[in-house]
Amino acid sequence: MKKSICLVSLAALAMTACVDKNAYTISGTVPAEQYPDSSVVFLQKEVAGNMEKIDSAILQKGVFAFKGIQDSAVNAVVELPQVQGKNNQVDFFLESGKITMVLGGKDSIMGTPLNNLSFALKTKIDSLSAIVYGNLPDEQKQAAFNEFNASMKKAVSDNLDNLFGLTILGSISTGSVYTLGELDSLMAMVPAKFATKKAVVDAKEYIEANRKVAVGQPFTDFELKTTDDKAVKLSDFAGKGKYVLVDFWASWCGPCVGEMPNLVNAYKLYSKKGLEVVGVSLDTNKDAWVKAIKDLNITWPQMSDLNGWKNAGSTLYMVRGIPHTVLIDPQGVIIEKDLRGEALITKLGELIK
Repeated sequence: MKKSICLVSLAALAMTACVDKNAYTISGTVPAEQYPDSSVVFLQKEVAGNMEKIDSAILQKGVFAFKGIQDSAVNAVVELPQVQGKNNQVDFFLESGKITMVLGGKDSIMGTPLNNLSFALKTKIDSLSAIVYGNLPDEQKQAAFNEFNASMKKAVSDNLDNLFGLTILGSISTGSVYTLGELDSLMAMVPAKFATKKAVVDAKEYIEANRKVAVGQPFTDFELKTTDDKAVKLSDFAGKGKYVLVDFWASWCGPCVGEMPNLVNAYKLYSKKGLEVVGVSLDTNKDAWVKAIKDLNITWPQMSDLNGWKNAGSTLYMVRGIPHTVLIDPQGVIIEKDLRGEALITKLGELIK
């Protein structure tokens, strides 16, 4: 009897030893009525910065499954069959353990550490987004938006040692969520093993590019065209003995249009006392740009390449939102950014006597 018990124990131990600690299983379901039987689901994972298909499964009654070995967590995608109106690519973290997916509607991916973190954040962000884009008072929307940003930043700072934190960092528009100082401090805490990750490389490039156009730096020159298709440079105005306010805007930008009367007023008050304003339009439609110049009573120089957010000037100055202003002193040094409304009038009044 004792011999039998020992043999059973040894067999159990052997079976346990055969289970790879890096093994994963994925158990997934989709609405069977939307996804036909025998259609194919693909599993992709990130390899050297690109997504590669590594496995496939056949759907049966809305169920699919994958299994394999994954030494360390990677970004991955489950590619579902094409169904009209449905996102057929679902992001998740491929890591060891049992991953459960409920897809095709309000997606739920859980079961392993990084996917659990991701699902918890997604649930919170979805609830905050409903407020931000809902029919609610502006105060509530702003509070929800602030909490949204704070939640994203906390998810990054709490998880700089894993792929979840870096993935969230890569999804954030750094210019609108982090200050340059915050981002710089954050990069100093990223483990060396993640130094080549795209999110980290992009963030460091963003920091370096911003340093070149930071307050205290000489202005960076660029060349665009006027409404008459004549080449014009920022250096045609900046560094020539006047204060120059560079205004990044677009005819389609509501806040830009709303701010324009303040610029018109500032130009009337100070253009004869040492101020020049230079408009840099992020328009793509020339007719709309020209019409807006007339309708908004803009009388200062304008330039654009009609490339929208890929505008050569806004790209150099790391513009992530408009309206955005850059104030350059008479010697060509950047002294202020994002001055608008009364703050603009007050600052110009202090500088230009």
